[in-house]
Amino acid sequence: MAAILHSTTAAAAHDPVPAVELPLPARKSTVRTDMLLNKLASTRASNASGLAVLAIEDDPVDRFLLSEALAPYVELEFAADLDTGIALAWREDYDAVLLDLGLPARTGLDALYDFRAAGPDLPVIVLSGMYSDQLGVEALKDGAQDYLCKDDVGTQVILRSIRYAIERHVLQDELQRLAVLDPLTGLLNRRGFGLHGQQAITRAMNAETGLALLYLDVDGMKAINDTCGHAAGDQLLTELADVLQETVRSSDIVARVGGDEFCVLFSEGANASALAVKRLERAIDRHNRAGSGRQLAVSIGVARWDPESPCTFDELVRRADMCMLHDKASARANHLRPIA
Repeated sequence: MAAILHSTTAAAAHDPVPAVELPLPARKSTVRTDMLLNKLASTRASNASGLAVLAIEDDPVDRFLLSEALAPYVELEFAADLDTGIALAWREDYDAVLLDLGLPARTGLDALYDFRAAGPDLPVIVLSGMYSDQLGVEALKDGAQDYLCKDDVGTQVILRSIRYAIERHVLQDELQRLAVLDPLTGLLNRRGFGLHGQQAITRAMNAETGLALLYLDVDGMKAINDTCGHAAGDQLLTELADVLQETVRSSDIVARVGGDEFCVLFSEGANASALAVKRLERAIDRHNRAGSGRQLAVSIGVARWDPESPCTFDELVRRADMCMLHDKASARANHLRPIA
């Protein structure tokens, strides 16, 4: 049986979106995670760790002491000021950063604030020339993985701190990644979709380009769960997730935002949303003709975001959802699809 699709479209308007860039977990973070964990394993088995560490330190004596302590065990590079350190951190592939708080023109935690704001997402170990429990706690709250007083920095102490800092950073990245993923399908969940969607709108505003949002709801899901069990329903949802991922572009944002509800957000060119619906219809047709599982049928709503009359991301989602509900009601009234 061929897939039956019917979409309803709404144009989006109203309030502008604030240009806020939100931190998001990388989709392929597990690759770097595995590399770091392999390095850490070799560190425990041998002194030749293979870890690359950047030390942002302006004092020549402290640079010499750090080099004496760490050079035999890690690949150590130095930057004498924060701007140079940030540039190096972006250009090179470092596993951790040692950051001196006493850099020129910086006081307190200024160096940490500035690196976290402008530098890459790396584990940072703060080095200070004075003991301060309060400053150490504030540094940890503001994103540092450890706080060390230079008087206490011996080879074993700092190597252990680097290893622990990397492991904590990897764990935090993994927890962040899991917090925005749907465990059943592996797609973004509602929270992850909201974060990515806000960023997409910010980029679209800056580029003055349009967006389109497809809101999909699986038809007949209640009947499948009631008659065949929730395991069968879950299987159908994962099959739809696979169809979506195989159909959309790598730049499109795909999410499962509810029990049987999915969203796709993509940059819109001429007739892009209509083409996207047609691509999806053909993909579901192929899935149904293959006969490898239960038949898929979905209701779809489409809403567009226009830079000349922008709206919030939540409003864009709401409008696409309303269009999807209108499509489902129309299909039910006209007996077009098995609706439950």
